[in-house]
Amino acid sequence: MRKTLAASAVLLMCVLSACSSGSSGSDDAPSGDKPDSSKESAAAFDPCKAITPAEVEAVLGYPVVVSETPGGGCSWGNEEDPRLASLSVSVQGDADVNGGLEGSKAGTTAVLDGEAEDVSGLGDGAFLVLGPLKGGGGESIQAQGSILTGTQLVVVGITQLGGAAVTEDAVRAQAEAGMELVGSKL
Repeated sequence: MRKTLAASAVLLMCVLSACSSGSSGSDDAPSGDKPDSSKESAAAFDPCKAITPAEVEAVLGYPVVVSETPGGGCSWGNEEDPRLASLSVSVQGDADVNGGLEGSKAGTTAVLDGEAEDVSGLGDGAFLVLGPLKGGGGESIQAQGSILTGTQLVVVGITQLGGAAVTEDAVRAQAEAGMELVGSKL
C-alpha cells in the first residue's frame, strides 16, 4: 500500500511539474538551514532533510511516514490509510529551462481542473492550484503549487487517492499550510 501511495504521488508530481530533469539538490545543507537566494544556495535545499515528519503531521493532521521519491524529493503520507492526503515536495533544477513560474503554472493547470492562484510572501513568487485531475482522474481534489526561489522551483503537492473523504476546504488548508512550511525552509 505504501509503495502504491508513493508511486501515485511521484506520478502526480512528475505530470504536474513536467518531470524536470534538473538537479534534485545536494546533501550538503544542514537540516533546517535557510539558504540565501543564490543559485548555489538554492541547490542545497533538500526537503527530505529540511522537513520533519512531525512538521508534516501538523500540516496533514495525522501520523505520516516519509518516502524519498525517484529523481529527488520526498513524500509524506499515512501508512494505515494511503487514500488520505499526502504531501510531496520536489526541487527542480534551473527554473528557466522549464519556463519558470509561468511554465509551471501552465503545466499544472493542464493537468488539474482548477485556476492558478498567486500566493504572496513565499520565495520570489508562488502559486497554488486546487482541483480534480483532468481527463477522468476521479473527483478527489488535488493541490499543486510551486515556489520560485533563486533559479529553482520547489514543487509542493497534496495528493489523495480515490475514495478519500477529504473536502476541498481541507485540501486547501493542507496545501496552504504545506506551502507555508516549505517556504519557511527556503
